[in-house]
Amino acid sequence: MCLVYFKRTQAPSWIKGYHAYKDSWEKEIGEVLELQHEPKNLQDKNAIAVVRDEEVVGHMPRALASSKQGTGTVRHFLTKPENKGTVKAGGKAVNRGSGYGMEVIASTDLRSSRNTLKC
Repeated sequence: MCLVYFKRTQAPSWIKGYHAYKDSWEKEIGEVLELQHEPKNLQDKNAIAVVRDEEVVGHMPRALASSKQGTGTVRHFLTKPENKGTVKAGGKAVNRGSGYGMEVIASTDLRSSRNTLKC
């Protein structure tokens, strides 16, 4: 099996936890925020924080960030020093139910400084 890493990929996503951070983050549509792995997060060592001005304002969905709940794609990608990630707020905050709380529609952008093919 070969793994292919591209220089850039974009995908639709959500910023989770808006209900917990709405007092410290006045969301702007089109705002670009940094993604950072949070290995010291007490609830999930694989968590990916959404950061604005060095302050956490939300998190990536656990299924993308955590190896426990899904593939851990984003966490694995961000552990490589040549890789960076951002998320762009794309809409209003909504509650989709099922205990997710308030989420913001977003677009995730993952970038690498190199192309890689590992077989």
